[in-house]
Amino acid sequence: MTKMVKVKALFVSLLAIAALLQTAAVAAESKPKYKKATGQVVSANPTSIVIKGRLKQPLTIAVNAGTEIVGARAAKAGDKVAVNYRVDKNGNTATRINVRTQATEKTAAAPAATASTAAPKLN
Repeated sequence: MTKMVKVKALFVSLLAIAALLQTAAVAAESKPKYKKATGQVVSANPTSIVIKGRLKQPLTIAVNAGTEIVGARAAKAGDKVAVNYRVDKNGNTATRINVRTQATEKTAAAPAATASTAAPKLN
């Protein structure tokens, strides 16, 4: 009879360990990861953006009402962007898109060029 009690206790212990491992796996799986990608926009529409950066394959990221767009306008093909996004069980979803249009790159570079060519100030 003591053998039977030991077998039951072992069985219950194994069940408890299995339940704990399963709970830990589910908790780890449901936690989203946050990433950042930069590159050139291949295509964009109100629900997604496709960018090509260092990766050989284009990256498709969903866009929703919670996505923050930083820049003069929404991204379009040819723009350079930096996209913060989360990866979870539903896929990639943009949290922030920083749009660098060709015009913003020119204005950002212009002051630096002007400062370097300006005459030194004399006292």
